[in-house]
Amino acid sequence: MLKAKVPDGTDTSWRMKQTKERVGIVGVGRMGLAMLKHLVKHGHAVTACDIDDKQLAKAREAGAATAEDARRGRARRRAS
Repeated sequence: MLKAKVPDGTDTSWRMKQTKERVGIVGVGRMGLAMLKHLVKHGHAVTACDIDDKQLAKAREAGAATAEDARRGRARRRAS
């Protein structure tokens, strides 16, 4: 676990442990899918968007939710 320190020297690692951000990835080809898998592995909730349904299926298999439209960011299929 990385330990972050604010300018006054305070350790903020407790805050990083408690808050995992939701991440959206647009394009889950070779590189995007690899990033998605890494983020899911480390406990982030990930939503993926891609024009290729096959890639979206791979993203779901990896544990991500998927979205129809990146502008809306609404998940259409949740990970099981």
